[in-house]
Amino acid sequence: MLAKLIYCICLLSAATSTLAIFVSVRETKKNTASWHFGLVIHGKTDIEDRKANEIYEVIIDNEWTSPTVGYMVYDGPRKDGNNVVKYPLKPSQAPFTFDLGATVKDSDILAAMMKFAPSFIPAKKEDGSFFNCFDFTKQTIDILREKDFISADDEVLKQFEKYYTETAREVRKKTDDSTRKAAEEARKNAEPGKEDSDKDEVKEEEVATKANEHTSTKDEL
Repeated sequence: MLAKLIYCICLLSAATSTLAIFVSVRETKKNTASWHFGLVIHGKTDIEDRKANEIYEVIIDNEWTSPTVGYMVYDGPRKDGNNVVKYPLKPSQAPFTFDLGATVKDSDILAAMMKFAPSFIPAKKEDGSFFNCFDFTKQTIDILREKDFISADDEVLKQFEKYYTETAREVRKKTDDSTRKAAEEARKNAEPGKEDSDKDEVKEEEVATKANEHTSTKDEL
């Protein structure tokens, strides 16, 4: 009986290890000031089965004690307070879905997401650009392609790159003002607490170094 149980467990493990991983670009509130992009890691039938999964995205850091307050930052899956929340991905929210196969791990995808460095968001009347949520999805997909997790000949990749090229400027036009305003307000709200906060100067330098990793020009954004 024990031998049969071990055999069944081995078969289950083998089957689990061959399940393909999919990554979808999540797009919501299109053509509005709240136009937003993120990424969802999921299984093959999760969308049609309405299975809830984490949403990975970049957000404006509005934590007043944070050295990156007023920056666009990647902070892991979406949370409600300290709790990770999950949502089903609607077909209408997933214009691009990539089949990464069975050899890619969740950790490979998360590592690509974590390459996003904090990006300072100037105020509405200030010059300068920043990396937004659409840029985050593009950067992550680019890294997955560079690592050959997505083939350069992938048809979905070609469609996504075409969409990014044609749409990125419009996304920025729709969302920039509200994003800059929110970032400016976050920094203003942080002002009263700056003297009392225990910000580490070394940490500040690390943030500045990471922010400088974004070398794209305004036209590329």
